[in-house]
Amino acid sequence: MMPQMFKATLKQKTTLSPKATGLTLQLIEPTKIEFNPGQFVNLKVADAVYRAYSIASPCAQQDKIFLIVTTSHEGVGSEYVRNLHIGDEVTFIGPSGKLHLKEKHSKAIYFFATGSGIAPFISMLEQLACDNYSGKIHLFFGVRHPEEVLCLDELTGLKKRLKDFTIDFYVSNPQDDFMGVKGRVTAAIPNITDFNADFYLCGHPQMVEDVNTALKAKGVPDENIICEGFTKTLK
Repeated sequence: MMPQMFKATLKQKTTLSPKATGLTLQLIEPTKIEFNPGQFVNLKVADAVYRAYSIASPCAQQDKIFLIVTTSHEGVGSEYVRNLHIGDEVTFIGPSGKLHLKEKHSKAIYFFATGSGIAPFISMLEQLACDNYSGKIHLFFGVRHPEEVLCLDELTGLKKRLKDFTIDFYVSNPQDDFMGVKGRVTAAIPNITDFNADFYLCGHPQMVEDVNTALKAKGVPDENIICEGFTKTLK
């Protein structure tokens, strides 16, 4: 499917965490979009300036899309999203990206996400639930602070729909009284015993690089490690 230009209106804007904002975009022209779970769109944030945001909504929902945008830093994309109001018209190009589920699933799937990198995995997990996937799914989700965990309601709902779905949250900069798992998601790799699985990575480029390197050191073949090729975070 080739990327194309879309016009939409902002139907809903939600504060998801101190660092992230959710945007529900209702399509105007064309009125429907087809995409593979895991793909992203390029939102126009200024004249001839676009920023890539992964689609977090189910692919069966074609009349609108849900995006998760990090808005805690200064930059043209963050400022644009902060200034959006309900009913505003937006433009984006898409869908794009090679991060999507393999046609034939392994018996186990591992997801590694940090921050807004959870967005494409929400869409992928929705698809796995629709496919009645019965294999093992394990999500390792890393944030700096506990209040930055995103899409907890959606993940809780997916746990009820998927047969064997486990989530571990990793917090790299917690308060002293934090009782959860402290550290980065890379700390999960020594605890994995089955490397005959598919591994999906999305989030901070350094995390993606570190996990990719660690998995290859464990003998995981390239075709079983699926990640988007972003090299830096644009603002």
